[in-house]
Amino acid sequence: MLKKPKMSSTELGALWMTYQKKTLILRVLEYFIEKSEDKKAEQLLSGLWKKLQPKVDDLRTMFENEGAAVPIGFTKEDVNLEAPPLFENGFDIMFSRKLKEISMGMYTLHVSMSYREDIIQFYQDITDITQTYYKQFTQYLLEEGLSFPPHLCHHAKVSGLYHGQNLHEGIESLWSEAATKCG
Repeated sequence: MLKKPKMSSTELGALWMTYQKKTLILRVLEYFIEKSEDKKAEQLLSGLWKKLQPKVDDLRTMFENEGAAVPIGFTKEDVNLEAPPLFENGFDIMFSRKLKEISMGMYTLHVSMSYREDIIQFYQDITDITQTYYKQFTQYLLEEGLSFPPHLCHHAKVSGLYHGQNLHEGIESLWSEAATKCG
């Protein structure tokens, strides 16, 4: 039986950062859940919390199995759930969606620095969670009228290259054509 290789410094550093980020997100979610006035938003946020908490436990186990210190992270003492909200309905989902955008980029970077199978699998698992909730948060915001898709633009029917001598003139004509089609 092959012995599992030790974590590399990049793997350990990426997991450390992921632990910090996940514990922060759990605390933010707890506050949002506590203050939510919309049942559907509360269910989405609670669902994400339930998916992320076991992943934080997995991270803790990975550190312990490696013989490494477990980061302190953010704890329940770091958030006052009694503090009044300084936001309106929808902000919680909008903010959580932004966190998922950031997470998608971070996990891509972290997995690219990982070589151990269990660590790669961990990032694949949390990427799946992130993409699922990004989609659900986006749909919620669209359905509630709190976000709108980008403007539509007429698509070019042909493609080609500008062959004139004055490149500036070519760019101006492209921009003026695009402006009339997308205006």
